Amino acid sequence: MHVAADRLMGRMIDESYLTFLRTKSCALCPAELAEPHHIRNRAWREVKRNDATCAPLCRECHELVHTIGLAATLNRRGITIWRFVETITGHLVEFFELRNRAEVGI
Repeated sequence: MHVAADRLMGRMIDESYLTFLRTKSCALCPAELAEPHHIRNRAWREVKRNDATCAPLCRECHELVHTIGLAATLNRRGITIWRFVETITGHLVEFFELRNRAEVGI
C-alpha cells in the first residue's frame, strides 16, 4: 500500500489518488481534462497536505476557485454544495473500491 496516513490528524497522502483524479472530468463543468485541487488548504503550521480533500477541476475552474473562492464558483456554475460533496465522495469511494479489488486480485 502506498498511502501515508497521519491517523491522529485524519490525513491521507496518496499520489496514486491524485493520479486517479487526473483521469476524471471537472467536478464543476463538462471539461474532460482535470487536475487535482485541494479544497482545504494546509493550516499555518500543518506540514502535510490532505489528498482526500481533492476535487478534479479543469484549469479554468481551478483558476476561478483561486480567484473568487469555491462558494462563488459553485454559485456561478449552478452547482449546490451537496452535489459537489457527493461528486468528491463518489471519487473517493470509487478509488478505494478499485484499489481493494486490485489488492485481493479481483
